[in-house]
Amino acid sequence: MISDETYWSDNLGLLLCQARYFARQCKDNGAGGSLISLGRLDFFLTLDDFFDVMIETGYAHRTDQGVRFFDPQTQSDVDRIFRENRQFNPEFRHRKIIEGPVITDELFYRALGFREIFSVEISDNYGPVSYTFDLNDRDIRAVTGRGFDLVLDAGVMEHVFDVRQVMVNMGDLANVGGHIVHIMPGNNTFDHGFYQFSPTMFRDYYRANRYDIRDLSVLRIVEDPYRARPIPFSERWNSHSIWPYDPAEFSRRSFGGLGEGVYFTLACVRKGPESTAGVNPMQYLFDKPDPPLISPW
Repeated sequence: MISDETYWSDNLGLLLCQARYFARQCKDNGAGGSLISLGRLDFFLTLDDFFDVMIETGYAHRTDQGVRFFDPQTQSDVDRIFRENRQFNPEFRHRKIIEGPVITDELFYRALGFREIFSVEISDNYGPVSYTFDLNDRDIRAVTGRGFDLVLDAGVMEHVFDVRQVMVNMGDLANVGGHIVHIMPGNNTFDHGFYQFSPTMFRDYYRANRYDIRDLSVLRIVEDPYRARPIPFSERWNSHSIWPYDPAEFSRRSFGGLGEGVYFTLACVRKGPESTAGVNPMQYLFDKPDPPLISPW
């Protein structure tokens, strides 16, 4: 589990709009209990950002005594973090992204109602983690010895060569009834990792493996041309839009039709008792004898 005394600094993290999406999916789907993240994540949020997200997504409200959480246990957990001065990550060094101080991952997860918090990384060179494991390998449960109620991948899978095995590992980590959330680079992130991910991969894979797809969306963030450097990344790239994924519409835009900005694929799925892992899907464009003609040509 995440240690109360340790912090980290990595290049993995969530922008404000991505953190808001994650919180919304947790709220809408009643996620809670235990969480494991692939990698230790920075949250590029100030304390004001954090409280705004909690209020917007229905976890908290403003009172004469300040922001208060509706759930008493969550309020107790948050109070303890503040009392022990563990709300900020003192090792955060990414000032080009956001000035800070930024909140800790523990504060964000506790505020969402997660009582157990874990992480998995290829080694502990990147900071303290709960488990060390190469996601290219099989049988991750032999290392963790258990499953989790939510599995979060916010920018790790694109750096792992064996994408199929990562998907299998995430399915193995999720409890039946639990959720998997992906926040992945989708377009215009050339050389950020090995891959950029189309929404069709998640739609078709999770349909083939009989998961309940709770949400599949596309996020675009756009740079403000009038906010020049050296202001932080989060202030320059401060405009965003999210659309529900429509296969027909996005297929029509699949060749040069997306326009400016950086795109991310967002997904939240629920594992059921009938869910499988590792079934290779056929892309929806070709999964029928006479598939519909949807193309940009």
